[in-house]
Amino acid sequence: MRSIPVSAPVSLPDTPVVHDATVGNTTDQVMAAGPESRPGYCVALPTPLWKRAIDVAFAGTALLFLSPVLLVVAVMTKVTMGGPVLFTQDRGGHGGTVFRLIKFRSMLDLRDEDGKLLPDAERTHWWGSIVRRLSLDELPSLLNVLRGEMSLVGPRPFLADYLPRYTPEQARRHAVVPGITGPAQTRGRNVLSWERKFQFDLEYVDHRSFRYDLSILWDTLRVVVSGDGADGVEHATEFLGTDETEGEQITLEFELDFGPDTDFEGDGGFHTTIEFEPVEVPTDQADADHAA
Repeated sequence: MRSIPVSAPVSLPDTPVVHDATVGNTTDQVMAAGPESRPGYCVALPTPLWKRAIDVAFAGTALLFLSPVLLVVAVMTKVTMGGPVLFTQDRGGHGGTVFRLIKFRSMLDLRDEDGKLLPDAERTHWWGSIVRRLSLDELPSLLNVLRGEMSLVGPRPFLADYLPRYTPEQARRHAVVPGITGPAQTRGRNVLSWERKFQFDLEYVDHRSFRYDLSILWDTLRVVVSGDGADGVEHATEFLGTDETEGEQITLEFELDFGPDTDFEGDGGFHTTIEFEPVEVPTDQADADHAA
């Protein structure tokens, strides 16, 4: 019997990497476990006192003085789109925890015969487009700020279903309290790719300061007035995870044992076929509606 060593480069499939074993568990089951067991867990950095003080003062004052605007938006939403007026959804928060985000509803709740939401293009409403264009849908989130679940400035909170899909580096965006606005909202908003969003979020985590927050708030005002990126096609794109092995090759080394009847061609050459069975990694599908 003859043994021949073989080295074969193999390109790994483009399969999203799931970094937590709690995929598929309910939110209650995940939150009941230890913090290190939560999907998307990262060490939560303390919130500076100046930041929390500004959040409470601004959110409280804004809710008071903007109450007429809140009333008008609520009534118009009810009249033009029907109920409910508010939209709530589980989002990933500080340290990978989960909280309930509050916004004004900006899309119609139209579903197919199976109960699934129709595509965004079929649920878009003229009033909802105005609300999103002016970022009026974000005003109820000031209640989240008062409760300490959000800040005025920070990485935007994505769907809680995305937490298990983050790489450890991407999960660092949860080291700080999520914000109503952030660096990604001032540099392209919804038209940014996921890679760019994570890049800007981590830049904020590593360099947050009072001056940086002020610059983001000023840029946010400019973006709201101009409407840049408010209707980008990326706002409903689901984040399926990042394949850390994409483009990477590994080498498999093994030996082939041939019996006495093996037919070799030429000078030690031979023909053989090696089949690799793909392993399917389950991913939890999330509703990406209003994920921005």
